[in-house]
Amino acid sequence: NHKNQLTFLTSTGQMAFTHYILHVVVGILSAYFLFGENNLSTLTTFLYALGFCSALMIISFFWRKYFQRGPMSLIMRFITG
Repeated sequence: NHKNQLTFLTSTGQMAFTHYILHVVVGILSAYFLFGENNLSTLTTFLYALGFCSALMIISFFWRKYFQRGPMSLIMRFITG
């Protein structure tokens, strides 16, 4: 079924705001604290980014099975009422 094959991408796109925040707060800061500033080769950086994006896609897929909105959207709705 063609629709089921795109579920990973759909879920990831619907959580774009959450992923934008996570890539800065978790992705970049964890790389900085783990490896230091400018200490990664191009290949390591690529593999780290690929792994991070893959993890976000998997998390998005399972998150969307249980919740309609992403975590950041839920937080923003809670704060703003």
